[in-house]
Amino acid sequence: MSRKLWVFGVVLVAVLALDQGTKVWVRHTLAPPTGATPRYRPTLDPWCQLSLRQVRVIDGFFDLCYSENTGVAFGLGKRVPRGVWIAVGIVALGLILLFLRQAKADQRALVLALALVGAGALGNIVDRAVFGHVTDFVVWRWHEHTWPTFNVADAALVAGVILMFLTMRTPADTKAEAGDKPARPAPKPKSRSR
Repeated sequence: MSRKLWVFGVVLVAVLALDQGTKVWVRHTLAPPTGATPRYRPTLDPWCQLSLRQVRVIDGFFDLCYSENTGVAFGLGKRVPRGVWIAVGIVALGLILLFLRQAKADQRALVLALALVGAGALGNIVDRAVFGHVTDFVVWRWHEHTWPTFNVADAALVAGVILMFLTMRTPADTKAEAGDKPARPAPKPKSRSR
């Protein structure tokens, strides 16, 4: 097995295990009993209304609570059938494997980015296939602003995409830019005065 496949596999499995492990913990400790009718509780954030309670990790900045997302990022696409999102995820995994195959051995950052994106996509595919929704539980806030809840898979996807964009500058691009710079003008010959 090549080093890039080994790195990809280890990172993908580790992130996927962390994602699924945290989701299992959240479903067992913060999710309401199956069939329970949620009621509005003003003490919980709007994102946490399904949760049994809201766990304050860093007061005013970082909480944990149970949330379900049948859509994609920020709850968009909730009316789209889950099979569509599963198919999109599978296509994304296929593209990731294609990019991995084309990656060179020295492109470690790209391999890491592909593993993060792959683990994130796979983590959310598992949720959609098994439960019909994605389990979210991380709530970040800054002063009065609260971001929509997310999970480890979402964080891995975002980190992987950012890392992928950062690695898109190849050495060939840098050489091309260096070749595009105007050359220094040749020094003018000094005129001799008589």
